[in-house]
Amino acid sequence: FKKGKIHCIKGKSGTGKTSLIYILLGLYQFNLGKYFINDQEIKGEIDWDYNIGYVSQNPNLIDLGLKENLFLQADEKFEDLNKEIFYNFDLGKIIENPREIEKNGIRNLSGGEKQRLSLIRALINKPKVLVLDEPFSALDKRNIEIIIKNLKVLKKEMIIILTNHDESLDENFDDIIYLK
Repeated sequence: FKKGKIHCIKGKSGTGKTSLIYILLGLYQFNLGKYFINDQEIKGEIDWDYNIGYVSQNPNLIDLGLKENLFLQADEKFEDLNKEIFYNFDLGKIIENPREIEKNGIRNLSGGEKQRLSLIRALINKPKVLVLDEPFSALDKRNIEIIIKNLKVLKKEMIIILTNHDESLDENFDDIIYLK
């Protein structure tokens, strides 16, 4: 996997896409094959000096405020956050009125807003590797376009690996890996 590309892992349900993601994250051990990041072979335990960002199929947000969701594991402080990222992901209203979320919690956001917010959370620590497991599966066309547009910009700064089953999106990926 190399920076500058959107790497897509495809395959039918049950072929091991999420298992492969877990191997890439260092959550599962592997015993066959070789694993390279930026031409460096990964052996044994993965040393995640790479600062990895991960977004699962479900947003996995907690029903609390914006700060609590964004900074569970972040080094950055809310006041220092580059708020432009919210506008890039069409979530400007959230950053303009964070008290609304503080008051009502995350539960009032739409599914697309939650997915985009979880992606912002994954990007806060400026990861070198961004891993997305089926990031488009529950989104409408507009939200998919917003995320893809941003991924095309972000790929210049980081390695992006995602799983996807929607063939109509294939033209947006630089590298497609098929699992059988």
